[in-house]
Amino acid sequence: MNIGGNLDVWGGTGFHDGVDMNNTGIKNLADGTLSATSTDAVTGKQLNATNTRVTTVEGSVTTLQNTVNKISSSSTNLVQQSAAGKDITVAKDLDGGVVDFTGKNLSTSETFTRKLTGLADGALSASSTDAVTGKQLYTTNQNLAETNKNLSANTTNISNLQNTVNNISSGSAGLVQQSAAGKDITVAKDLDGGVVDFTGKNLSTSETFTRKLTGLADGALSANSTDAVTGKQLYTTNQNLAETNKNLSANTTNISNLQNTVNNISSGSAGLVQQSAAGKDITVAKDLDGGVVDFTGKNLSTSEAFTRKLTGLADGALSASSTDAVTGKQLYTTNQNLNATNTRVTTAEGSITNLQNTINNISKGSTGLVQQSAAGKDITVAKDLDGGVVDFSGKNLSTSEAFTRKLTGLADGALSASSTDAVTGKQLYTTNQNLTETNKNLAETNKNLSANTTNISNLQNTVNNISSGSAGLVQQSAAGRDITVAKDLDGGVVDFTGKNLSTSETFARKLTGLADGALSASSTDAVTGKQLYTTNQNLNATNTRVTTAEGSITNLQNTINNISKGSTGLVQQSAAGKDITVAKDLDGNAVDFSGKNLSTSETFTRKLTGLADGALSASSTDAVTGKQLYTTNQNLNATNTRVTTAEGSITNLQNTVNNISKGSTGLVQQSAAGKDITVAKDLDGDVVDFSGKNLSTSETFTRKLTGLADGTLSATSTDAVTGKQLNTTNTRVTTAEGSIATLRNTMNTIVNGGGFKYLHANSTLDDAQATGLESIAIGGAAIASGVNAMAMGGNARAVAGNAVALGAGSVADRANTVSVGSAGQERQIANVAAGTADTDAVNVAQLKAAGIINGNGGTNAAVTYGTHADGSTDYRNVTLGGGNVAGGSAIHNVAAGTTDTDAVNVGQMHAAIASVQKGVASAGDPMFAADGDRALKKAIAKGTHATAMGAAASAGGNQSIATGHNAQSGGDSSVAMGANAKATADHAVAVGDGSVAHRANTVSVGSAGKERQVTNVASGTLGTDAVNLDQLNQTVFAAVGDLPAGTTAKQYTDGQISMVRQSLNQVARGAYSGVAAATALTMIPDVDQGKTIAVGIGSASYKGYQAVALGASARIAQHVKAKMGVGYSTEGTTVGLGASYQW
Repeated sequence: MNIGGNLDVWGGTGFHDGVDMNNTGIKNLADGTLSATSTDAVTGKQLNATNTRVTTVEGSVTTLQNTVNKISSSSTNLVQQSAAGKDITVAKDLDGGVVDFTGKNLSTSETFTRKLTGLADGALSASSTDAVTGKQLYTTNQNLAETNKNLSANTTNISNLQNTVNNISSGSAGLVQQSAAGKDITVAKDLDGGVVDFTGKNLSTSETFTRKLTGLADGALSANSTDAVTGKQLYTTNQNLAETNKNLSANTTNISNLQNTVNNISSGSAGLVQQSAAGKDITVAKDLDGGVVDFTGKNLSTSEAFTRKLTGLADGALSASSTDAVTGKQLYTTNQNLNATNTRVTTAEGSITNLQNTINNISKGSTGLVQQSAAGKDITVAKDLDGGVVDFSGKNLSTSEAFTRKLTGLADGALSASSTDAVTGKQLYTTNQNLTETNKNLAETNKNLSANTTNISNLQNTVNNISSGSAGLVQQSAAGRDITVAKDLDGGVVDFTGKNLSTSETFARKLTGLADGALSASSTDAVTGKQLYTTNQNLNATNTRVTTAEGSITNLQNTINNISKGSTGLVQQSAAGKDITVAKDLDGNAVDFSGKNLSTSETFTRKLTGLADGALSASSTDAVTGKQLYTTNQNLNATNTRVTTAEGSITNLQNTVNNISKGSTGLVQQSAAGKDITVAKDLDGDVVDFSGKNLSTSETFTRKLTGLADGTLSATSTDAVTGKQLNTTNTRVTTAEGSIATLRNTMNTIVNGGGFKYLHANSTLDDAQATGLESIAIGGAAIASGVNAMAMGGNARAVAGNAVALGAGSVADRANTVSVGSAGQERQIANVAAGTADTDAVNVAQLKAAGIINGNGGTNAAVTYGTHADGSTDYRNVTLGGGNVAGGSAIHNVAAGTTDTDAVNVGQMHAAIASVQKGVASAGDPMFAADGDRALKKAIAKGTHATAMGAAASAGGNQSIATGHNAQSGGDSSVAMGANAKATADHAVAVGDGSVAHRANTVSVGSAGKERQVTNVASGTLGTDAVNLDQLNQTVFAAVGDLPAGTTAKQYTDGQISMVRQSLNQVARGAYSGVAAATALTMIPDVDQGKTIAVGIGSASYKGYQAVALGASARIAQHVKAKMGVGYSTEGTTVGLGASYQW
């Protein structure tokens, strides 16, 4: 393959998980950058240089390997050689998944890798775990070279295919390319050809088949879109069409009605806007939900909303329950009426406004309709206010009967053309006379006036009472101060029209100061200008919207009227070509045919049918028919067939081009599962050639393969290594060269018998095994299987918990013991210092001093405590003579007891007996005598069956005996014999003056500080007999033998135990230091996977002992790893060396 330009395997192609070159060579690469962060592929030249250095290192490693082989020639190490077939195993039957041959330069602490050489050719199979040799890899490389040579001889088509496939990763060549800028993929860009044929052909059966184009993004759906649509989009379309068809079928009635509506819209029998056949009434959304008919429009250019005018309306009915729209004429009339009312209200405001002031200031008469000036005290009614009538009529609040009032006390009013004075009855009478006399034509008026005489009469009263607002057409209630006009009177109109008395021109008045009237269906309140303004604004807005909507409504009317000719509406039919358009020249990206079931509110889609075939072109926006899509599908099938036929000699190229977007075919492929990229997988060819050629100068050049992940480093790895890896290898090789030189010297020293300083071993036994938790095994075939056990020495075994086996063949099979031998192979512990603490070991000197052994080392017949049935010591009983001497054993030379716990001698007993005899004699009995004041010092026996003898003697315990002056036997069955003797414990015996027995079952012959010897004790014969000094001396002599002159048994025993302790301490120090050193060795990290040599230092502490360790581990080959280390502590040096084979 020949690939032009730089190839970046990461460059936007979605290849993220590596490239599988399928054992294909790569030629003409530029040298990759060698650094710690480099991801460049390295060339053979670079690798050869590395290999040369590695070869040099291999010589050292081989020497080291030989050394390791010599060291591990026995069968006790991780690396072993069987006696039978001489097969070498590494860590056979042991845990561990890695054999690490990484080394470490002891001078620089830099790690390095090692070469595993001298290998036989490994088995080559799918299941083989053998390491392959350089020879085998060379053969493979030769085969690959031959394959590359054969590839060079391929045909022009294959060469072109090679160029296409080799360069396809950069997307810069071939029918399918990927732009460097936006990473867009193009197919046959700027080339002829109207069809991309994906048809395939079965190479075995020659049967053609179609292919699926997958991994597509959704294509843009627009009028000019040329994007391929995805199955999802077409599925959606099909679903929509299917749903539409379903809904159209399910809603045939609605669709038919819609068609009828469209076709018969002129009759207004369908749609939101309908016209009844009977009365020709037009309805909008009749019997449908929705509280608003919105005529708002929107400027498609500026997106500004606007209102429409609804015109051509008949006057709406005006009633409390009317829901008719009112026309502008009606609103105008209303506005005129309101204006007239406003005028009249304005005119009346002179009274109403002042009436408010009057209400507020009525108490001072400075305001209101009726006022009195401060200056001339003239009373005015509605002065300076409008209003053409002053109504003085009243109403009986009890009977609700209306009545008139008389206005009296009036001066005659001025009678002139301009006079506005009220006339008096006198003046009216005169006028009436004059009118009756002069104007017979007013008979009808007089008749009317006569009919309203009462009202006229009451007018006087009304005028008089007008200030209180309780009379007249305009009244104010006393309770709520509400003002009424003509309340409870006939008349359908309140006319505020005025007339200019000068010009006789009428004018309207404004009614002002009104509160907002209640707005409801039954409200009769006058509305204020503010309310009407709001209404007008709303109406104006509505008018605007109606006006705006009239473009639709009027046109809708026109549409309804003219729909038969299809000249208006979203759906129109041109007069010229009779073409039907939908929303022509209007905004909107969708035509939605979905419907809604009015009964169930479920939406449904409709089928658009009766379509002509749409135009098929790059710019066509025609809807396609099912027939066309079927034809397209057929054409696609045919195209697939043609593609299959066209595949012929370039099937792989076709697959590459057709499927390159998903990387599933071609020389360069990407697996669907792990997204791994492969080059020429399962194809011939030994070389992948990345060399390029300058198209201008025809000069060839190499390319750098960059963006590579670090390749796997193993004996079987065929991954390309990065510059970073090679740089690391070179660095490690450099380090390894120095480390190996140092290590070689060290190993030579070890091999030549030098060993490690302070630590040497010479054994052919099996390796030590420390299988117990926290256990330690040191020495050939030493086994420490107990928890926290330690075995030191060849074949030493510590099998119990916390057991220590010291010395070759020693066995510690009891927990918490230290064994220095085994059954039949016991050892003496020499140089034991005398023990000082209770848990210290004693030496023979101490035993001699104690009288347990004699000077010859024999055991003396010492007096010892008795034992209980369970074998525990019975501290209450001592049997002299072991129970074997007839008549018992005597204790000789017993000093006179002085305390309660001392033994008494015969002399003391004789004295006691003599005292008793004296007491008896004194009592009249010649055999018993006692001295004392009988009255003051009488003996007292309080206990049951107790006996008290002697002055002030007291026997308080049951069955106790107290004999002697002030003797006290407080314990049950106790005996106190002697002056001041006390036996306070049960079964205790106190013998002698001042003796105290305060422990149960004891005999005391003295007290603390006043002990007595028990003399003349015969040798004990039974186990519970007392022993005399002779017996004790004999027993000690028998136990400790002939002690050195001036040395007691205790001193001798203490000395021996002290020496044992020192030995144990020394062993413990060595063991603890060894544990710390061994732990420090284990703390040194092994060489990591992919590394060659690791050198490290570790430290550890165990039971207060510290150690440091220096170690190195090396991965000699992929499956072989060696490790060595030295631990240093104050007690010595620990050395370890091992190797393992891993698979």
